[in-house]
Amino acid sequence: MDGKRMTGWAIGALLLAAVPAGAQAPAARPDQAARHFAVAHAGLESAEIHAEMLEAITKRPELYDEAHGRHFVDRIDQALGHVRTHVGHLEPLVESEEERRQLKALTDRLDEAERAANGLAAGVSDPGRLHRTADDVERRIERAEEPLERLAEQMKVPIDL
Repeated sequence: MDGKRMTGWAIGALLLAAVPAGAQAPAARPDQAARHFAVAHAGLESAEIHAEMLEAITKRPELYDEAHGRHFVDRIDQALGHVRTHVGHLEPLVESEEERRQLKALTDRLDEAERAANGLAAGVSDPGRLHRTADDVERRIERAEEPLERLAEQMKVPIDL
């Protein structure tokens, strides 16, 4: 640097150095949060759709096969895992006490959905049981969407969930 002019990358480096470790630059918070909200929401939608599909294939036990049942159970588990990961990425972005309450409500609802989903694998050989459990899982996943939307609203993240 010659003292007269700073290049764009040098200014950016100085700005990044001015942000304490672990802190978020003001403009980065909404962008980062928006990405995590989008992936968490997509994961909830995916888990819900797979639970609906599991309900559909178990409606008529004579048409059910375990391989497809396991497939949908695995997809629900994977989707909820993605949700959990991205909700976890939101935690360091939460700033206010109200945001913390909304995050807690979201994680509580996600815990409920995961607990219900954990019962799916045990019922994979019983289409009637699997049908009832899939219905319960679907309802619990739907309940997790509300606190996700409230948290996004509270954090003023411009994303359409």
